[in-house]
Amino acid sequence: MTKKYSYGLSIPLMSVLFLSLSFSGEALKGKYSADKRYVDHEDGTITDSQTNLMWVKEDSYSDIGKCLDWNASWSYVNWLSTGGYTDWRVPTVRELETIYEKSKINKDYSGDITHIDLIFASGGAYSYWSSETAGACCARYVYFTNGSIDESFRDTCLYKGVRAVRR
Repeated sequence: MTKKYSYGLSIPLMSVLFLSLSFSGEALKGKYSADKRYVDHEDGTITDSQTNLMWVKEDSYSDIGKCLDWNASWSYVNWLSTGGYTDWRVPTVRELETIYEKSKINKDYSGDITHIDLIFASGGAYSYWSSETAGACCARYVYFTNGSIDESFRDTCLYKGVRAVRR
């Protein structure tokens, strides 16, 4: 006796499986960084697979072409709608430290080296404001040239910018 098999359902089933896998997760859309850590969603946003934080691809400096003081950084972030999201915020020092990578080379607005993955837009600031204050006068920021953390008066920009983040 010969057995007959029906493969009629295999093509539609494979199509459904492919479509469900293709559209089931945000991380499947976009381009990956060389080390596969970051996903560029091609809408101005980048997701870090290690922290699940979403970052803007362009920082404020590369976006508007000038530095921002701490107060202006908050205003800038509050008006962002990058990628269709409106819940952007100024990151903490710890969050900024997670995207500083000494082994990575990118370029700031003047062509100097910053240590952030190339998946992020070049031409940005070399240091980023954090949401953290330091006394009544100052706020903390992270240098992306060497990874150091410092503080400065909130009303000075000195080539600083903000890289907005969301969860």
